[in-house]
Amino acid sequence: MEYRNIKRRLAEAPKYSTLTGTEPAVCHPVRLKHIGEDILYVHVRAVCSVNEVTFVRRDVSPDIDGLWGKIVADMNMFYRENLAQLKPVATLEKDRLYAVELNGVWNRVVFCDFNEAGDAKLEIVDEGYYETVSPSAVFPLECRFGIFPCQSTRCVLYDLQHFSFVLSKLVFDAVTEHLLDEILNAVIISREPNLTVVFFKPPELNLNEFILLQVAKHVWSIPPKDDEKDVPEDPLMNDPCISYRIKASLLDNLLFFMAIKRFQLPPTSEVTVDGLYLGNNAKGRWFRMRLESNIPAADHRKVKVRLIDYGNSVEIVPRNCLWDLNSMSPVIAAIPNHEFVVLPLSCLCARVVSMNEIDLQSAPSSVQSFVCNHIFPF
Repeated sequence: MEYRNIKRRLAEAPKYSTLTGTEPAVCHPVRLKHIGEDILYVHVRAVCSVNEVTFVRRDVSPDIDGLWGKIVADMNMFYRENLAQLKPVATLEKDRLYAVELNGVWNRVVFCDFNEAGDAKLEIVDEGYYETVSPSAVFPLECRFGIFPCQSTRCVLYDLQHFSFVLSKLVFDAVTEHLLDEILNAVIISREPNLTVVFFKPPELNLNEFILLQVAKHVWSIPPKDDEKDVPEDPLMNDPCISYRIKASLLDNLLFFMAIKRFQLPPTSEVTVDGLYLGNNAKGRWFRMRLESNIPAADHRKVKVRLIDYGNSVEIVPRNCLWDLNSMSPVIAAIPNHEFVVLPLSCLCARVVSMNEIDLQSAPSSVQSFVCNHIFPF
């Protein structure tokens, strides 16, 4: 949709607006929405936070790709030929496109903020990364070069939002190691309020799940392999409130991915007593289940299982709707039972709300988000 009538709009755009001053010399960035598409082939260009990255698509049509190449060539020629007549932007504004030369190439940028030294932090909107330059290096963008949609897209990593406050370094390093500068498939989970995706490394490695498994090994002290790094402890995990909520969220997210993976595998043909399985209860929620015994009634199609997490309750489920968890994921099978625990209310105040005597309203947004999403509702 963003490319509709793009050739006509480019042909009708005023030329030399930055030189004549007859047209506005700045414009709003046009962000790609990826409407109607569920799977994208992308190049991850920057890690913005523990659960946000930017990517550039690698599956655009040859016509659009060729047209974009011409825009880039024309923009570089224009600024090289006319730079002596242009003046740097006097006042930088957010949500406006500007032009900056980086490593001999002119780029479209959006101003983000100033740092303590007075330099401008800029988003390179067609490459997906950030640079800091002197404000004197930022020039007006010629109008016709602002019509083409921004080539990079910022997205949220599905199910990694819990780690903006706790275990953030561990997750950030894992995201950087496994996603940055990789060519991947991005499966769109939702578009509102943010574009949320799961990344797959061809042919079928779910990288969101893979990163969660690395976190699980660290949180539950599951022995790492010889080639895995030893990660220092996060002191916030010593708080019982925070530890309980993080472990609960982590386990639920991993079981969600296992529920998706079951579509690729048939249910277990032969279930055995004391075997550990993935199954869903009467309410449709997925659990780790341990088989206790076959039902001695006439209905041999059902079995009695114990839900080993969240209360250790017993349910009756169809025997042909269980998946062997040790085969699906030895890491998830090795996670200790996650029992309900009684938590003192004082630990919340001591470790989160009053941490370092900081009022919650003045705390960083990541701290407020964690408290509101993972502690207050429970």
